[in-house]
Amino acid sequence: MLQSFFNKLYEEILFFILMVLLGISMIFRIPSADSIDWRVIAALWNLMAVAVALESEFFLDYVASQISRRFHNERSLAFALIATAMGISMLMTNDVALLTLVPITVLIGRLGKFNPFKLVALETVGANVGSSLTPFGNPQNIFLFNYFDMNLLSFLEISIQFVALASIALCFTALGCSKDRIEFQLEKVAIKSKSRVYAYIGLFTMAILSILHILPWQVVTCIIFIAMLFLNRRLLLQLDYFLLATFVLFFLLVDNLLAMDGLRDMVSSHLQNQVYAMWISAIGSQLISNVPSAIVFSPFAPDVRPILLGVSLGGMGTLIASLANLISWKLYVKEYPRQEYFQYFTSVNIAIFSVVGMALMFILAIT
Repeated sequence: MLQSFFNKLYEEILFFILMVLLGISMIFRIPSADSIDWRVIAALWNLMAVAVALESEFFLDYVASQISRRFHNERSLAFALIATAMGISMLMTNDVALLTLVPITVLIGRLGKFNPFKLVALETVGANVGSSLTPFGNPQNIFLFNYFDMNLLSFLEISIQFVALASIALCFTALGCSKDRIEFQLEKVAIKSKSRVYAYIGLFTMAILSILHILPWQVVTCIIFIAMLFLNRRLLLQLDYFLLATFVLFFLLVDNLLAMDGLRDMVSSHLQNQVYAMWISAIGSQLISNVPSAIVFSPFAPDVRPILLGVSLGGMGTLIASLANLISWKLYVKEYPRQEYFQYFTSVNIAIFSVVGMALMFILAIT
């Protein structure tokens, strides 16, 4: 039982650190419950619920396997997996994309008798890049979209700058993969219930429309909850409630930090310059991950653009720069040695981080 506790502590270390920090800050001030953005919490819950539901019907596995089994060398597989990761993550978040694709990629490696470390690393970068495009592609985008009260067009005008540059860099990187033929045969994946998949896709569409402020989020959340109760209530227990609780803790902690005038003035002064703001949020992501970086720095920034570009860029780099990076890492090291993957993943991410970061800095400086 003690071992189980320490395993959970390791898995949810950010949650427990935030609990300690919030506890310390509450000695001086009790945060306001109004600081919690329930629209963001509801949007995350809705997306998680529908994603878990679609996974339970093997819908995403079916899509991924249908694409993967058509390609039989490392380079073509890399491009196919990158494109699939980007496509899924744009709609279903980068976490869902990697939870679907990495196990399939590991299986391809096992069947083809090769180490798929390049494929897993590249599809991880692809998931981070693709998820950066849409307001619902990852948690930090959902937060920023709501916090700065953006519309879809204004969001895409900013996010496409990073996605276009990072996609080009990623494609050039994928050219370094081998063209030697790989022989493997994936078993066909069957969707469990097409009627339930259609129902879940309908719920997913409603969730997206609520994030875009087209449908009321309160009504959509109630509809999805009631639908899940009827369709498969056990799935409600499988959602990542630690992630939701982590967001709540962040909102409360940031509320206390904003009450500290000296700290607020000091941080705000460094974020007035767009280039500085981008690099601070990007480098901050390397230390605390890009979701916390978005929540922590947004209240101090006068404009969403450098923060959005910074946390998108910030997903590149270290393993902890994005929670999605850790998902791939955990799934990969269960089957293969970690050193080769770590070296390749780090070198690719640092290279893309540096090249794309310099290009974005130039764009911010001249616009």
